This record gives sequence, C-alpha cells and structure tokens, in this order.
Amino acid sequence: MAAGVPAPVIGSLAQADASVLLAALPSYLSETDAAAEVTGWLAARPAADAAVQVVDACDGTEPADALRRLQAPRVLAAVLEADRTGRAKAVLRKAAVSQVTGCSHAAASMLRRIGEPAEGEEAWGLEWMLVDGALPFAGAGEQALRERLLVGPEEGRRPLDQLADRADDLWRAGHPHADEVLGALAEAVKPVDKALAKRLRKAAFKVGSAT
Repeated sequence: MAAGVPAPVIGSLAQADASVLLAALPSYLSETDAAAEVTGWLAARPAADAAVQVVDACDGTEPADALRRLQAPRVLAAVLEADRTGRAKAVLRKAAVSQVTGCSHAAASMLRRIGEPAEGEEAWGLEWMLVDGALPFAGAGEQALRERLLVGPEEGRRPLDQLADRADDLWRAGHPHADEVLGALAEAVKPVDKALAKRLRKAAFKVGSAT
C-alpha cells in the first residue's frame, strides 16, 4: 500500500459506505476475496438497509459511477440471498420505478436477472445498462474496450453478443454519454464484426439527430 499498489485487507470495509465498497471490489485479486468482503459488509447491516445503500450508491452519470454500477449485481445478489423478509426485494421494486438515473436502472436490471421485472420500469432500461457498462472503458482505447466486450462470464453471453442483439435500439435509451460510447464501440468492434460496427455508428448518428 505504501508503494501505491492496491492491497485490500478483507473485512476492512465492513463499516464502509456502499459506494466505497463498490468502488473497491475491482481491486481484489480474486472472486473469492471479493465475495468474502461482500459477506462481511452485509453481515454488519440488515439486508433491507444494505439494498437501500447499494441502490443509492448507483446514482450518477460519469464513468466512476458506471464502474460502481458494474459491481452492484454481485452485492445485490448477496443481499437478496440473505434477505428473509422480502424487504430488500421491495426496495428494488420501488427504486426500479423511481426514475433516478443510475439507481432505477441498476435496481430494474437486478430484478430482471432474477426473473421478476418491476411493473412500470424504464422501457429501454436494458439498452441503457449496455451503454453504461461500456462507459468506463470507452476512454481507455479500442483494444481495452474490445477485450472487455469479448470476455464474458464462464456461463452466459459476452457483452459483444448482447450488443449485437440490441444495437439498433441503443440510441433510444437516453444515456447521457450514448453518443461518445456508441462511437467508441463502433471503432472497437470493427476488426471483429464490421456489420455490427456499422449498426453502432448508425445508432450513434441517431443519438445526435434526436438531441
């Protein structure tokens, strides 16, 4: 730590705000260590309170805010698993229709993951989250963004595949950084999928035309 190298001590964030936890999780060297930190954090507060804190920490429209939102699903999954009253899920339902940028999208996304979408949630919420997930990497260069798109979970689809499914509608999401992100995505995917790159450039153009 004295040399400036992230060296998190598991358990040190048990009393930290959710925003601090979400920002710190990428610095853990393994999924096991990150999961242990989340478990310790959750043990220090009721599940419903934890849900409120995590959702509140998803507010904002800048790259650092998007990075926190990328970590929110793993924490919210642990929250829902620990919840015995159903209050945490109720927190997510309320947040999903709150129209608070970032918070509502993260909550609605989690509810979709568990197969219980909230009635009245944003019509283009999934498209918003796809744009948002690329935002922190859009300024890191084409190679970094391309690597992010090509690497998916052990089970599930790559971000690139999800983009291909919804490329034509990404401009509808109303994300404040849609123009720059879609342009960066188009350049990043061009070497691997020229047809998708063309669709993304067209979507970026539509963002500009709609504003």
